[in-house]
Amino acid sequence: MQNSADLTPRELEILQLVIAGKTNKAIAKEIYISAKTVEFHLDNIYTKIGVRTRMLAGIWAIHNGMHTDPRDGHHRISIAKATGSLELRRKL
Repeated sequence: MQNSADLTPRELEILQLVIAGKTNKAIAKEIYISAKTVEFHLDNIYTKIGVRTRMLAGIWAIHNGMHTDPRDGHHRISIAKATGSLELRRKL
């Protein structure tokens, strides 16, 4: 995979929470899904970006311009791209 455009909005949200240091259980609780569903999404993320571990997925995300930016109770994913940018916001 060349960029994050192949990831779904939910996968981007989960990847952002991974780089924020959240566990699968904490991610599940925060976005109201089961821990098994988080694992399912992580497996899809790993396949799409060509990594095998959570740590490598986090490194890939940061290398590709993702970061967490807590502001006013929000986390934001920013992904700079040549064609524009994508931002996802989630109120905590």
